[in-house]
Amino acid sequence: MAYGDSGAVRSGRGDRGSGRSGQSARRTGPVAALRALARSWCAGIVVLALVLYFRGLYLHEPLVDQTELGALPWRMLVLYLPTAAASALITLIAARLHPEPFRSSPVQHLIAAMAVPLGAYAVNFAYLWEEAVAEGILCASLAVAVGCFVAIVVDVSMERRDQGPQ
Repeated sequence: MAYGDSGAVRSGRGDRGSGRSGQSARRTGPVAALRALARSWCAGIVVLALVLYFRGLYLHEPLVDQTELGALPWRMLVLYLPTAAASALITLIAARLHPEPFRSSPVQHLIAAMAVPLGAYAVNFAYLWEEAVAEGILCASLAVAVGCFVAIVVDVSMERRDQGPQ
């Protein structure tokens, strides 16, 4: 037991990375909340960049450039399914890196988890607005929403698993 330790057994994610006693008391202010959000957003941006790179390299160039995306099932498979998977991955990583005690606030946690995929979606449509069609807007919106929803459900289930039976 370290100096200042109460002797309580700690488990789960709540004290991950604290290292010093009393550090969790300093982590509750608005600056700490902003740092926690920034940490999640930075992780989401890094994952977004990697996903876009690999999607362009392995999906977009070989499949889209050499074939015509005429049929809806083909567009769903090549464009919207990877969008949903990427959105889920980005949201899940950002959500898992959002630390306690800020995870307890549902609004802060959702902002930390979903800001990057929703922001990337908004920037993409602002950039490609003149080329957008109704099907593209609807399917891309649905893909991002489903990906975010699945990631939040997985995050909540992982959090409950980490906490153990109550």
